[in-house]
Amino acid sequence: MEVYCEMEDYKLIDEHSRPAADRKERQEHHNMRETRFWAVAVFIMAFVFLLTAASMASEMPKDPKKETADIRLDPGETEETEGISPEDPGDSQGESGNSEGGSDGESEDREGLLLTEESFQVGDVPEGFLEPVAQQGTIERVRYQKEDENGEKETKSVIVYLPAGYAESDRQYNVLYLLHASGGSPRDYLDPGRVTPFQCLIDHMIEEGKLEPLIIAAPTYTSGDPFESFLPLGIQVTNISDFPDELTEYIIPAVEETFYTYAESVDEAGIRASRDHRAVAGFSLGGTAAWNVFIQKMSAFRWFLPISEASWDDGEGGINGIWDSDLSAEVLYEAVGQQGYTADDFILFVATGTEDIAFEIATEQMKSLLEYTDMFITGENTSCSMMIGGTHTLSAIYTYMYHIMPALFY
Repeated sequence: MEVYCEMEDYKLIDEHSRPAADRKERQEHHNMRETRFWAVAVFIMAFVFLLTAASMASEMPKDPKKETADIRLDPGETEETEGISPEDPGDSQGESGNSEGGSDGESEDREGLLLTEESFQVGDVPEGFLEPVAQQGTIERVRYQKEDENGEKETKSVIVYLPAGYAESDRQYNVLYLLHASGGSPRDYLDPGRVTPFQCLIDHMIEEGKLEPLIIAAPTYTSGDPFESFLPLGIQVTNISDFPDELTEYIIPAVEETFYTYAESVDEAGIRASRDHRAVAGFSLGGTAAWNVFIQKMSAFRWFLPISEASWDDGEGGINGIWDSDLSAEVLYEAVGQQGYTADDFILFVATGTEDIAFEIATEQMKSLLEYTDMFITGENTSCSMMIGGTHTLSAIYTYMYHIMPALFY
């Protein structure tokens, strides 16, 4: 089965030279496309929210007052998809009968379209890596005060993972900023009240030498503390568009002034000077937010990991890039030069799953992006990976990060 994302071939035409009927027809067509986008987007948000809520509910400890070290998670019970092979579809995961094991052989058919350097499968995370280790990292919360355009102040927070041994060390640490999906929150990854599967994964990878000790900061692009992330899509789109400024002006200074990092200072010059030691990753709408950071704030980051989502930016303050992969790829290409950088100044890891609801838009964008062979160079600064059978679920994050994170900061 071949998958294509059909796009219209737009040309630059003076609108005033068009007949009135033609302009009216074009406007009606544009309105219909926009209506279709919002309908699909709202459905996707609702679906992802239900999956995230179900996953979070299944992972919550029975006694939230227990000490962190006493919590033990059973991935066989809390993670529906780990350990399911591509040959065994397992239980249904909702949307269109998707499962982490694929459906009706679609994974095999799609594999020919992947354009990947490497692929991996569901269940690649080693057995036991989602269970706590003896020497665990610690979880902190850092608060900062943000001022909006009206001068009103809001207190927000970032959940921060510190690797085991941090308190006894005076070394400098690289920092990964990790962004949640729509309908989710930073607690999907890290939680001061429990040991999450993601924390277990990082603890194991560091303990076994698969990952250099690092700091992980999980902020939110939504308002509210405690976190409130299931907001109307229009608000969330505005939030992720504005988020790169919040990230560099408030979040990075709050985190990196508090902990041992490579930033000698947290002003603009200090953040720019330490960009080699900073990465941003995001899943789903968080992946779109990571693309926005790439477009706006490359001065603060060298490493980018947008997962299971494409860039929506159309270069004109809109989101039509989600429908036009050539347009969104052009925006990404031009953004590098506009910020004063070249192909030597960034590393991009893009990943999605063959059964992911974002598969088509993510792969179509990468096809368009890789046409810019002077900028996005596979094997050098751009990596495109696919999880065979992977769907748009929280548990998929563990497999993506297990494979990608060891390549960071080298």
